Amino acid sequence: MLGMRPPAAWVDRIASSLAFYPPFPASYTIKRQPDGRRELYVAPTRESRLPSCAFAEAALLPRDSGRRQVAAALIPAPAQPLTSSSRGPDAAKRLKRRVILFAHGNAVDLAQQLPFLRELSVALARGGAPVAIACFDYQGYGESRRVSGRDEDGREDGEGGRGGAGKGSGGAPPSSSCTCANAPPAAPPPPSAAAADAALPRQTLCPDHGAAPDSTTADALLDGAAALAWLLEDKGFAPSEVVLYGQSLGSGVATSLAVALCERERRRLREEGRQQKRSRGAAAAAAASAATEATASSGGLAAAGLILHSPLASGLRVLKPSWRWWPAALDIFPVARAAAKLSSGGGGRSTKCLVIHGDADDVVPFGNGRAVFDALPPEARVEPLWVKGGGHCDLEGRAGFLPRLLKFLKDEIR
Repeated sequence: MLGMRPPAAWVDRIASSLAFYPPFPASYTIKRQPDGRRELYVAPTRESRLPSCAFAEAALLPRDSGRRQVAAALIPAPAQPLTSSSRGPDAAKRLKRRVILFAHGNAVDLAQQLPFLRELSVALARGGAPVAIACFDYQGYGESRRVSGRDEDGREDGEGGRGGAGKGSGGAPPSSSCTCANAPPAAPPPPSAAAADAALPRQTLCPDHGAAPDSTTADALLDGAAALAWLLEDKGFAPSEVVLYGQSLGSGVATSLAVALCERERRRLREEGRQQKRSRGAAAAAAASAATEATASSGGLAAAGLILHSPLASGLRVLKPSWRWWPAALDIFPVARAAAKLSSGGGGRSTKCLVIHGDADDVVPFGNGRAVFDALPPEARVEPLWVKGGGHCDLEGRAGFLPRLLKFLKDEIR
């Protein structure tokens, strides 16, 4: 979506105006810890009535040569005590370092999502799958925004977005607090060890408060790429240690990142194949083969896994489920079409994909999840979780949700 022709960019901006609805005003700011280290953290606003998020390390990631920033946060993996179940020949596999990069859905931002993600991290650790969890905001959500100068669309600061009372805000001051009935409550206490395989508390989402004029699908993909680069380059995770998780709208971003990593793995395999053909002599061929095996044993360049939670098959498939055909140029987030590319080919590592969807979803109809699963290549498929009677925002509260995640993280990905 980079370097789009003017008509494509125009379609993207119009379509995005129907897709992105962040909470407004934002539920948090980014502050520095008062200790000597001065680390950043997510500070919920008083009006949001949200619990503290100081347990997560925050970052403001530069984008577009510093003209934009992406707000992100990382929840460390809970400490895993050494028990009888963590010993033995398979201990290294069970306790392998992992991080989940979570691309959230609509109508939430970081401060609303982090308490649930912390509960999820604790529950997964108690179930034997300790993972760190990272999350980020799209442009126009929270502190992800334009920060200085003129952006690529020629708009100055304050023209739309959260920079001031420009387009989209109508010049009216933001409301002091969200008084809707669905405002997020305080986070529930962590689950007990005996309930490690029980259902998680459902996420309670704040209703939409208006479109984000600063958000486009292209921007969302760039925001996700910035968050992934942060984990790989700054935090030291390997691609094979990353599990991408996309919920609802975020399924488009997570799938795009997974496909990009698979393409990197395909390029690596092609290049190593060419190097072996160019190698002359047994010693050179053996060295090239050893390098290939070393990269493969480290997991390669593909992501460890992809979790799609109530995914879109595509934007138009959600808006017009009865349509059988539409111009691809008018669509956004074609997840089903992208999911077909989740293969590295040539003996490389393929990204396993777990699809979760409720059959009573009235926001993203169940047929979307089915279409995404059917589009997956055979080597990327694992058993999906179809939740009987499950809606769009209540799947985390269903009994089979956590056990299925644990099985995927512990047994189905390398």
